[in-house]
Amino acid sequence: MPASPSLVMDIATRWYRAPELLYGAHRYDFGVDLWAVGCIIGELFLFSALFPGQSDIEQLYLVVQTLGTPTDETWPGRKSLSNSLSDFMNS
Repeated sequence: MPASPSLVMDIATRWYRAPELLYGAHRYDFGVDLWAVGCIIGELFLFSALFPGQSDIEQLYLVVQTLGTPTDETWPGRKSLSNSLSDFMNS
């Protein structure tokens, strides 16, 4: 399914929002839905939210702290995101 150029940015509650949406990806696909489902399944097993960030930056920090810094292999589109996001993930 091709991504549409006219997609909305804040489409999910922060705790279930895919990392690329947190930092302004203008194009996304069903992968953001799969991320949200994974967060919900994790929450069902743990009885608490996986990534309960209070801000977008804290949200990303919790994801990276838990899953590790993404690489080109694990997140092929990460280089197309903003420079500030790339800098954050490489620090």
